[in-house]
Amino acid sequence: MIFVAGISPKLKPTGSTECPCPACGRIASLYIVKQYSAVTLFFIPVILFGAEYIATCSSCASTLALPKDKGRALERDSGARLYPEDLSIVKNNAGQCCNRCESRVQPDQNFCPKCGGKL
Repeated sequence: MIFVAGISPKLKPTGSTECPCPACGRIASLYIVKQYSAVTLFFIPVILFGAEYIATCSSCASTLALPKDKGRALERDSGARLYPEDLSIVKNNAGQCCNRCESRVQPDQNFCPKCGGKL
């Protein structure tokens, strides 16, 4: 008799919500994903463990971590509220933006390459 078993990572989209992003400061859609591991038996998930909730900002593409209780609440009820203080920055992609045209600029630039405005 042969058994096929293993552990594999899984991602499950849980929805989105509007919230000010702590990385860029803009009110944007945050796309929330549940990340967990699963013990599989014959390619069927049997035991789920290690669940984390991760959000991605639609404006700056920064990655943010949510507490498990907030993630579960958003997974069960799409109308649940999320606040910037609930989020912790995992990877900040916001960088510096131009005040005039809001395009991204490098930290060592003094003028915007798109509109020429002083930074």
